[in-house]
Amino acid sequence: PVDQRVVVIMKEYEGLTFREIAGILDEPENTVKSRLYYGLSALKKTFDSWNINKEVFDYE
Repeated sequence: PVDQRVVVIMKEYEGLTFREIAGILDEPENTVKSRLYYGLSALKKTFDSWNINKEVFDYE
């Protein structure tokens, strides 16, 4: 869902804090945390279905 995607992008790519995201989206911090949790869980489930594991992302 878009609301989860937005939170994942703001937190993981933009590096914003939960408080900053909550302020921007005018949502409670706990809602932002829930959206991040469910968004990352869905992303992991998708990667798992593609047989993509953690080693793919461990690069130096």
